Amino acid sequence: LFGASRGSVMLLDTPGDPTSTLRMRAHAGLPEFAVKREAHKDGVAVRVVKEAQPTLIFDRADRDVRFFGVAQRTEVGAAMCVPIATPTGVVFGVINISRERSTDRNTAGFSRGDLEICDAIAMLTGDALERLSSQKAEAALRERITAVERLSMMGELAAGIAHEIATPMSCVRTNITTLLRYFEELKPHWT
Repeated sequence: LFGASRGSVMLLDTPGDPTSTLRMRAHAGLPEFAVKREAHKDGVAVRVVKEAQPTLIFDRADRDVRFFGVAQRTEVGAAMCVPIATPTGVVFGVINISRERSTDRNTAGFSRGDLEICDAIAMLTGDALERLSSQKAEAALRERITAVERLSMMGELAAGIAHEIATPMSCVRTNITTLLRYFEELKPHWT
């Protein structure tokens, strides 16, 4: 779609918490040294997550001023970093897309239109992740309700069993007391 040579998806350990760790979950075309499990704390991806704003990064001269001072790999000619977020603003992570450095200015950078398309894709992804999270939460809630119902049924069963045991035991106890009294009354007549 974008003629990109590299891409990655990074997700927060705790969706909606921009201070949680941002980890690489999928990638394509990245050199081995660039594939790491966690995002650099001062990197573009972390900043994009915190600001929840998509950004274009072109050759060094065209870079977004918000990212001056952030190291850029020399082989990257242009990049987009877009937050994966819901329409309500819950951020799940980022999508990173880049092209290798090129001498052809027509293919070197991404356009604002590319950024808008990537942002729309990221928003749809965020919406899908939110639904998935909701479904998982709903399934977990159903599991907990089922467990509570099972415990309740076990409690009722235990109470029923206790009642079934206690009733005859009470009868035996009452009858033993009466029987002991009879034995005491009959004891003088045994000899």
